[in-house]
Amino acid sequence: MNLINPVMSQTLYHISPSLNRNSILATGLELRNQEHSNIPRVARVYFFETLEQAQDYAFWSAFDVKKEMDIWAVSLDDNHVLLPDRHPEMVKNYDAWMSETAIAVNQLSLIGQIAVPANIKSAPPFAQKVQRELHRPEGRGITAYQGKF
Repeated sequence: MNLINPVMSQTLYHISPSLNRNSILATGLELRNQEHSNIPRVARVYFFETLEQAQDYAFWSAFDVKKEMDIWAVSLDDNHVLLPDRHPEMVKNYDAWMSETAIAVNQLSLIGQIAVPANIKSAPPFAQKVQRELHRPEGRGITAYQGKF
């Protein structure tokens, strides 16, 4: 992993209600405001850096909104610009990223589904943050982000 741009050429993870699966398989990931979350968002594509973080967030989303959640592996190329997700809940608990551009179907793999949990006893162990310094090279990769989450 390149520490100058820690997410370059890496697989990231996206969660979405399973009800969206056919649409995603047809058109890819479109800019959305995370309709499965109670966090107010602007239209972007949102990612988690680790599978464990995606599984953790998918569990709690499924529990909160009572919908099954799919977990997608997303392969991004070196030129795809990602913005750090600066929403306070995301910063506190996850290594989360967002994109201002849609993701094509050929960059996606459905890798799992989280059923609606009956109770919190089945919660996965809380995912650990990667905890790394973010470097912001000019013209590529991670860019500083200020504004709405």
